[in-house]
Amino acid sequence: MAALKPGRHCACATIDSSLSVRPGRGSTGSKMPGRVGAQKPSEKARLPAIATAEASLQSQPNNLNPLSDLLDSLHSATSSPQSAETAHAAVYSLHRILSSLIRRGRLHGRLPSDREGAARTVRDWLKARYQAFVSSLAAMLHHDDKAIRLASLNILMDLLRTESEQLSSLQRPPAYQFAAGLWSKIMQALLLPVRPEGSSKHVTIAPDLRLEFLTRYLNFYDDIRLYFLRALSEQAQATRDQLDPAQLDKFTSTALAFLEGLSSMPTESSELDAFWTCKPLARPAVEATDSKKRKRDQDIPAGEQDGQDESTGIFDDPSDSGSDDPAARRLSRRAQARLPELLSLVQHKKAFAQAWIALLPLLHLEDDLKRVLAILHRSVIPHMSRPTALMDFLSDACDRGGTTALLALNGLFTLIVHHNLDYPSFYKRLYALLDRQVLHTRYRPRFFRMLDTFLASPLLPAQLVASFAKRLARLSVSAPPAAIITILPFVYNLLKRHPACMVMVHREDDVAGDPFDMQEPDPLETNALATSLWEIAALQSHYLASISTLAKIFSEPFVRPEYDLEDFLDHAYATLFATEMERKIKRPPALNDTSIATVNASLVQIWSFE
Repeated sequence: MAALKPGRHCACATIDSSLSVRPGRGSTGSKMPGRVGAQKPSEKARLPAIATAEASLQSQPNNLNPLSDLLDSLHSATSSPQSAETAHAAVYSLHRILSSLIRRGRLHGRLPSDREGAARTVRDWLKARYQAFVSSLAAMLHHDDKAIRLASLNILMDLLRTESEQLSSLQRPPAYQFAAGLWSKIMQALLLPVRPEGSSKHVTIAPDLRLEFLTRYLNFYDDIRLYFLRALSEQAQATRDQLDPAQLDKFTSTALAFLEGLSSMPTESSELDAFWTCKPLARPAVEATDSKKRKRDQDIPAGEQDGQDESTGIFDDPSDSGSDDPAARRLSRRAQARLPELLSLVQHKKAFAQAWIALLPLLHLEDDLKRVLAILHRSVIPHMSRPTALMDFLSDACDRGGTTALLALNGLFTLIVHHNLDYPSFYKRLYALLDRQVLHTRYRPRFFRMLDTFLASPLLPAQLVASFAKRLARLSVSAPPAAIITILPFVYNLLKRHPACMVMVHREDDVAGDPFDMQEPDPLETNALATSLWEIAALQSHYLASISTLAKIFSEPFVRPEYDLEDFLDHAYATLFATEMERKIKRPPALNDTSIATVNASLVQIWSFE
């Protein structure tokens, strides 16, 4: 075996006379002086040098020295924005060489016992080169060149598959193994990239890179999605107290962008069938010994051992005949225990819930909070095993008031209706949201859709419904025309659903003042049933013909069916103006004097504007 000898890269170790390696950039060995006066090769000379180094490694696989030269070429190319072509050539050459070395077991697996010391030295050297390449790829995810960014991501993911398959093949008995170390570095680069040296700006992930990861990997492969959710949860918990507010907000926005784009959460176990690395195998069943079998049989009552119980079987469901069998239940539990986590729907839902619960406390920016609340009820709650864990988060969002509270309503209502959440003050908080601000916000159509759903039940107290109708009528007096167009059919529908509130439009007795208490926060204590909807009568004289015509419906018998609220939700000044411009006048004005213009012209001639 040849001795260690210093050189330009400092010789590291040899296994035999034909295999030698030397540490280059990123070596974990001692630093040695380089060759004095060495000049960097030109851009044109690097491409042939890269091809020559790769050919040398392929033709002489035991000579690993050109690997350091390729890493040097990659480092030089990525540090110069004009060297994109060289960077492409170097990164793909290193990818092919290192993938081949991984498949041949040069980085993993058992070492030969007769040459373990030298082989370990070479393996450590190779691992150092491999880690240097991975670090370069992680940094290149944020390169200015789009092609380099996407190529770096795809190469990292291909290395992840290659390394995972190699690690799985080394298990005895065969078992699934995921390259967790490499995956951790990929997630670090995607979720919390390191700030470049000498830069004062925080690194942000490019939208094209995020879209590539979402469409090609995260929304397509079940194993990538599961390990991504776990990594996000761990990263959120680890960085909560370690990052400054600006970095924490950047991490939160980046993680939220990935979760918003996640659209492939499974709903059944049969959907777990796509894997980037390799499909996991179930753990082999272990045959119980005779003593364990006897102990297990003793735990089963005598009647159940014979397949009998105290029931007559008249009301038994044949499809559930095995669900009450203790032996069948134990068999099911053992089957679940042998089921790999990648094939377990429970594990996927658990990882999804943990990722969201870890991220929600980090939402400090108002825009991020609104983004979450807008999708929570349709994209998050249906995939959580225990959605009531979001109760505190939604309650805090409601306490903020304004648009944030408005967006939190859908999530709260979903928990109340579909998950039996006890929230007695829900309608009180909903009533508090009815103010002038909600009639001017861009979420007004969404709010009225939700309000229509919340007040749809005919079992609601009449006093509660009357308070909502009266408050909306009061707000309509000073509301913009587009909001009034929505309020009038909404109140009409409320009165149709709850005939007990019709007294508010048919009250004949004069009332000295309005007994309705606008400042009362409890809708059951506003005394709304004792008042009238005089505001609707006032709107019958509105300057806009469409509003006055709609308000006059309340003076007619309530024989018209409920309005379709969707026809009135999306109105704005532009649509109202267009409607008025296109409206045909059925009765033209009584006078159409064309001489007015002539008279005005003659009057102008009298005046002198000097």
